[in-house]
Amino acid sequence: MSKVLPILTKISNFLQDQDTDLKVVKTLKHVLSEQLKKRTLDTDIINMACLLNPSTKDPTFMTEEAKVEVMDRIKREASEVRIQHVSKVKVKVEKSDEQASPSLPSIPELPSDDENKNNQRTTKEISPEVPNSSVKRKLADMEDWLDDVICVGESRLDTTNVIDLEVANYFSTVTDTNENQTLLQWWMQNESVYPHVSILAKKYLAIPASSVPSERVFSLAGILVNKKRSRLSPDSVDLFIFLNKNMKDYW
Repeated sequence: MSKVLPILTKISNFLQDQDTDLKVVKTLKHVLSEQLKKRTLDTDIINMACLLNPSTKDPTFMTEEAKVEVMDRIKREASEVRIQHVSKVKVKVEKSDEQASPSLPSIPELPSDDENKNNQRTTKEISPEVPNSSVKRKLADMEDWLDDVICVGESRLDTTNVIDLEVANYFSTVTDTNENQTLLQWWMQNESVYPHVSILAKKYLAIPASSVPSERVFSLAGILVNKKRSRLSPDSVDLFIFLNKNMKDYW
């Protein structure tokens, strides 16, 4: 998907009128350009994929306004990713706090002499006081409310500042491209450096740029399912397609 925008730009440049072109050639180029524009009206996804590719994150064929717009969208979506991650962590912590309240063994009181009861030994079981979950929630709410005033432990940065620093670092760092390294391998290697941007990269770069592979699967399904195999279940058809596509690579 990250190569769609460079390819479209290459084709558009090739379809520009030249002084040496014949009239019929100019007409053909004009028709092709119009048809190409109709099929590429929505460029949000291909722009995002282009800038999320480290080798094409600074395209010369894109205007500065378009770059800023895409970078702002990356920041917005990365902020949403961070907010979702923080909320999931809070939910897990709250659940673990509620579940982690083991019952402690009762502690017997030391024996004491009681003259009124003929020096009989009595024991009274006492259990330690454990704050209930409602008190814990109130304390946690108070800590969250005072986060912007009191900072305990690690210094906390605002979500906007964290995302701005990460995105700025991604676009300002010079990327050393390795011909033997795939795009997926690069993002796996730098996932710890750009944790939020890497999630967006997986989201957009995994989109197929063409429907040809899926059409090939449908063609294969048409070959497998014929009149003599019309009683095959959908699960069996899926299994046959999977074996046909992967048997040559693994067996």
